[in-house]
Amino acid sequence: MSGGDAAWYFDHPEFQKLRSYGKASDGERAVAFRVYMDLCEAKKWCNVQLKYSEELNIIYLTGRNPKCHATEAILSVTDGNQPSIAVINQVINYFKTTENIESVILAYSDADILYYKFSPGLVKPQQKKCQPEETAESSENS
Repeated sequence: MSGGDAAWYFDHPEFQKLRSYGKASDGERAVAFRVYMDLCEAKKWCNVQLKYSEELNIIYLTGRNPKCHATEAILSVTDGNQPSIAVINQVINYFKTTENIESVILAYSDADILYYKFSPGLVKPQQKKCQPEETAESSENS
């Protein structure tokens, strides 16, 4: 990839928005944008938004997985900014009060992006809540 190919995202409107976000480093901005693009383009999430919390000094994302109807909160992390359990709990509490979201997905970005979902306490799997909706074709085959 040539240098010009790698810099296309500097002109992207969402990356421009990231530049205005407080004390975040260029690395944090780049990782958050990479996660944003992965959710929008590869994972086909809906209503993905980049946000900034001045209170926690973090960039985070919100969006909806197409298999679920609930909005999710995503925090991008790298080797240099791995949060402790205490910080994860603080972030979960923040999302609960500001976004009405009771868990956080950590998007660990290195060569690939890995997604880990954290919730407070023990949580039962929500299999039925996140199942794809039944289509008319699948109900006809039943």
